[in-house]
Amino acid sequence: MLLIGLGADSMVRAMIGANNELAQLNQALMLVRPFIQRNPGLPSSVAAERFAGMLGRVPNPTGLVGQVLRGEPNSADLCQLLASPIGQTATAALGWEFPQWRLVFQLLPTAANAICQDSSQTVPRSV
Repeated sequence: MLLIGLGADSMVRAMIGANNELAQLNQALMLVRPFIQRNPGLPSSVAAERFAGMLGRVPNPTGLVGQVLRGEPNSADLCQLLASPIGQTATAALGWEFPQWRLVFQLLPTAANAICQDSSQTVPRSV
């Protein structure tokens, strides 16, 4: 079969790239799923935090998500993943499987970025 404009080597590279991205996505899903399983009440807590804003309190749902994320055993890895495009793709895919988590998934990248920045500022740098 001859594809016009595509050489066999570029087709192979495209297929390998697609396989690599799929492997990265699967790896991301395997890292995020345990987070979901360990924190089943997080979506309702975030919803309650948002509702508190309607009652005159200053809501901080992103801060709540950040606290939970900091408490994870693999917090640093999870934060790096969630701040990346592949992590955001994983949470978007998981949003279809876990619709009650969609608001949390929207807040995770911001919380993850804040945690990653905090940890990079607290790490002593060698001169």
